Amino acid sequence: MELITFLVIGAFAGFAAGLFGVGGGTIIVPLLFIVFTQMGYDPDVVMHLALGTSLATIVVTSISSLMAHHKTGAVIWPVFKNLAPPMAIGCFFGAGIAGLISGLHLQIIVGLFLIWVAYTMFTGAKKAIDPTKTLPSSGQQVAAGSVIGVASAIFGIGGGSLTVPYLNRYGVVMQKAEPYRVCRRVNILR
Repeated sequence: MELITFLVIGAFAGFAAGLFGVGGGTIIVPLLFIVFTQMGYDPDVVMHLALGTSLATIVVTSISSLMAHHKTGAVIWPVFKNLAPPMAIGCFFGAGIAGLISGLHLQIIVGLFLIWVAYTMFTGAKKAIDPTKTLPSSGQQVAAGSVIGVASAIFGIGGGSLTVPYLNRYGVVMQKAEPYRVCRRVNILR
């Protein structure tokens, strides 16, 4: 029965993520919290288990998604190279920070974050992306990647939930990058 429960959670998270444009972690973490609580896990570690399990599932989906986006030319590799390594390091530190936070406080922090995500989804959908903006310097991208990595580990989400708005702010349209636009962005970085 547990396997079916987890398969349903995964399918629902994937469906909701695709339908509403939210990261799967924003769906998976609360659902895993409920399921792990029902399974009788220690309340002090339930939130930590939900976050860690969510992040483990995101690794698999992130790799397959990256490969699919690469095939369509929708990955700006110089930006990826600036953001990904510091995100990984930031995740390491973020997981350590999350481990120091009590389960109850972590629930509150994640709950507030999810409220913020919902708010920005509804208010941010109306904002137009300015394609004339340029990407920040490599150093600023590295710093942003570090912060995004820490936040991702604490909130149990993939970095996309924070990276997409960050890149949108600098004029990168994530839905479908045109090859010309990608080349233009890459040339700006040189």
